[in-house]
Amino acid sequence: MFVRFLVCLLPLVGLSNGAGAEPGSSIRISAYEFSVRYAPPDSGLNITADLSLVNPGSDSSVAFLFSSRVRIGAINWIVGPDTLTADYHQSPPETLVIAVPRVAMRQSESKLNLTYLYPLQANDSTMILLDRGHRWYPLIPTNIAQCRMRLNVPKGWFAVTGGDLVSIDSAGQSVQSVWQSHIPMFKVMLGIGRSEQYVQLSEKAEPTTLFVICRPVDSVSAREILQEAAKAFAYFSQRVGPYPHLRLTFIETSMFPGANLGTSIVALGSDMLGPMDRGRAAMLDLAVASQWFGAGVFGKFQEEGFWFLTLSLPHYERLLYLRDTQGEEAFRKDLDGNLDRYRKFAGSANDIPILRVDYLNTQEKGNAVAFKGPYLLDRVRQKMGDEPWRAFVRTLYTKKSGQMLTCREFLHELDRFDHHTAYWLSLALVAPGMPEK
Repeated sequence: MFVRFLVCLLPLVGLSNGAGAEPGSSIRISAYEFSVRYAPPDSGLNITADLSLVNPGSDSSVAFLFSSRVRIGAINWIVGPDTLTADYHQSPPETLVIAVPRVAMRQSESKLNLTYLYPLQANDSTMILLDRGHRWYPLIPTNIAQCRMRLNVPKGWFAVTGGDLVSIDSAGQSVQSVWQSHIPMFKVMLGIGRSEQYVQLSEKAEPTTLFVICRPVDSVSAREILQEAAKAFAYFSQRVGPYPHLRLTFIETSMFPGANLGTSIVALGSDMLGPMDRGRAAMLDLAVASQWFGAGVFGKFQEEGFWFLTLSLPHYERLLYLRDTQGEEAFRKDLDGNLDRYRKFAGSANDIPILRVDYLNTQEKGNAVAFKGPYLLDRVRQKMGDEPWRAFVRTLYTKKSGQMLTCREFLHELDRFDHHTAYWLSLALVAPGMPEK
């Protein structure tokens, strides 16, 4: 189970060594507007990207993670009525550095326009699926941003991304769709495929509709996935807070196992499209829970507590869903059974406090976050009581939906509900080993 949970959550980050803005840069992306055209037999995606940038520090340059495979056509600054050609250079391995012109430095907000070709290596039987890790669009690692996307694919193809489908026009020889996010997103995922090779199923979870796009051979399993996902979705909507989108899309891919999480879009590995056993149900329920904490409220990447907020918290909410649907015994069996994996090395030289986990690059780090973390949160809930815990989670989500959340802010909010419990947790998060009863 441990490996499957990590497979589910790791793609949410989609980063290795986080290159970003140049040292000292405070520039952030507040919004993307994309126009993406795919016209096979072309060998790539023709993309126009408009970036709205906030530059409170008047920095002279900005650096983005951006694929070195991209063929750049033009990069321009839009300053008022003027269009200025940008000076830029690409640095290995995948960094695009752009100079900020003096006139733009004087603006607190400015726009950057890029036109480029993103090359593809796909055949007719393969789903084109791009996410943050492909660096198919310019990004800053710690950034979240609103996104609007216009997609154009040939008749007989479909395209899907995160956010809500605003409009679709298939009257001509192409299919044009417009998508809009309602909260900032940590990653922008894009899927394109042949309509004849996939089916689309749907299930209503008022007011949101859940979709699964899958191969016809997997449609029976996909129906099971939709039914379980809709139950979990209704639970978290009622327990945590209203979902910001009217659509949640699951899309099948053979590119990787497990689940790749985005905001209002989840890519499911083909291994997930099987009978709904306990392991698949747990993975799916975690993916749904992460739409609230993980892909709805975002842990601040590369800060202490990122993994606690991104994995431990949605994992524990999944466990509470298990308790409230299958009973206390199933809840305890899952929580305690997984905790035994952490107990094997708890307090040893290989143990590490949850707050100190930087990357999930060892099994010990992963077990601490995935299994000790939910245990600590269960102790918190027991100390506070069910209703105060529920009120805390709802308040936290209401305040931080579509925003970054730090562990310090999490503890500060918890302190408002229960000072002694918040203090206990603050100590437990920086200590190795099991806390005393």
